[in-house]
Amino acid sequence: AIEDTVDTVDATEEDAVDTVDTTEEDAVDTADTVEEDAADTVDAIEDTVDAIEDTVDAIEDTVDTVDATEEDAVDTVDTTEEDAVDTADTVEDAVGTVEDIDTIDS
Repeated sequence: AIEDTVDTVDATEEDAVDTVDTTEEDAVDTADTVEEDAADTVDAIEDTVDAIEDTVDAIEDTVDTVDATEEDAVDTVDTTEEDAVDTADTVEDAVGTVEDIDTIDS
């Protein structure tokens, strides 16, 4: 009976050690999985931030292009307006010259 009790205690002790070992291994596996998942989440967040930064850069490039196009358009309008004024002045000078010639011929 004592031997049976000792055997039962030994078996219970071995089962307890096995349970502790298994629980410890499971805890380590769970911690590893959580750590890996957290690292994957951080990587995904960093990728998202990179994509947002790329989008912001593209928007800034587009704004720069629009600004440059607008400036070019304003410059073109200004130059066209100046050319038109110069042409009108030239026409007025030509008309004046023709009138002077007509006056001399008269």
